[in-house]
Amino acid sequence: PAILVGNATASKGGGMGKKMMRRVVLLAVLTLLAAGLLIAYCRRNSGESIPLPPAETVRKVEITQGNVTVAIDDPNIIAVLIRAMSAAKDTGRESVSDSPAGNATRIRLVVSDSESITVFAYFDERGLQYKGALYLEIPYQGIYSIDAAFWDVVEQALQRI
Repeated sequence: PAILVGNATASKGGGMGKKMMRRVVLLAVLTLLAAGLLIAYCRRNSGESIPLPPAETVRKVEITQGNVTVAIDDPNIIAVLIRAMSAAKDTGRESVSDSPAGNATRIRLVVSDSESITVFAYFDERGLQYKGALYLEIPYQGIYSIDAAFWDVVEQALQRI
């Protein structure tokens, strides 16, 4: 067996060990960064559906625009609204307030006296002329994109009552 004393191991090979270690650390950092970015991308573009109760469990839908609230208790209209809302897909953006800023319509799905889900519907800040930029937001849960045709469903439901 060889016995190494002092700096006998320090040669050109010793420098290569440090270079190799730097490369391994750099590769590990880049791998973790890439994995983090991939996870963030997948989460942001997850496209998950909006979490809604089954239509048959919703007793009433209250739609509030400004200071006017309309209550809908017709099970057929409720089913149409829930079915239309279920087409919304997760944008990956977070909802960080009780209600979105600006002009939003509140849709409250009442399941029981003590349980309801509030969803806000709003067009992006550019306005109605940009059909296709409609969002549904459940406070503190998420923001979902939905085709602007959903707005037509809401208007038709309001005209039927």
